[in-house]
Amino acid sequence: MATVTVAASCATMVMGRGLSVTDYGVGLAMEGRLMDYAQRSGGQAAPVGAFPLSPAQQSMWLAQRLNPEVPLNIAMFIEFDQEIDVAVLSRASEQAGREFGSGYLRIVEVDGTPFQFVDREIDDHIVTIDFSREPDPRAAAMSFMRRDYSAPIDLLEDRLAVSYVLTVDAGHQLWYTRMHHVTIDGFGATTMLNRAAEIYSALVSGDASQHKPTDTLRELYEHDAAYRQSGRFRSTVSTGATTRQISRTLCPLRLSPHRLPR
Repeated sequence: MATVTVAASCATMVMGRGLSVTDYGVGLAMEGRLMDYAQRSGGQAAPVGAFPLSPAQQSMWLAQRLNPEVPLNIAMFIEFDQEIDVAVLSRASEQAGREFGSGYLRIVEVDGTPFQFVDREIDDHIVTIDFSREPDPRAAAMSFMRRDYSAPIDLLEDRLAVSYVLTVDAGHQLWYTRMHHVTIDGFGATTMLNRAAEIYSALVSGDASQHKPTDTLRELYEHDAAYRQSGRFRSTVSTGATTRQISRTLCPLRLSPHRLPR
């Protein structure tokens, strides 16, 4: 059985539908407004092991709360031109998800404040769907993926990460993964997908797939929080603010009178 090479056949689809949150620093500016927009949760306690969202995640959380009808998903698929072992792929995906933690992330709100925790009890099996009997199987599979990643997600109730194997024909399958942007960014999603492919290749070739220790999501949050308390961060923010002030003075922003061609 052949190994998996992600870069050769990976298509990535990021949905925003009219909403763009490009400046992750906006999370800091919005932090004081979170309580104004969040729903109250009745004083419940945060689950054991829960920790706050990072400023980048807060931006995504607030954007989704303000615009619940807008999908903020990262989705990608790998197209195989040969039969794959779904059971082995599930094992590989599970191991990669547990190493990164993002695939098991849940969001809760406590008194209007969002927290995150890694729920290892989430059902993480890969769902299989057979489109081979459709008149145009590949088009049907593409339509399914498009509907899925175009649908908005309830951050508190829905699964934030899902994975499917879509059968188009004998020996022709699509491995599709969709994650909400609050759980991971595009680089992280690609890195995790590559790791799952690495594990799958090792398993089908009979090699032992070694666990690769990485920082947990909580450790990453703590690293980011420590950096934001450092003099280096304050210096960067100060320099950035000064640069923006100079830019506004020299080049005031205005709307262009020209329309882009359709």
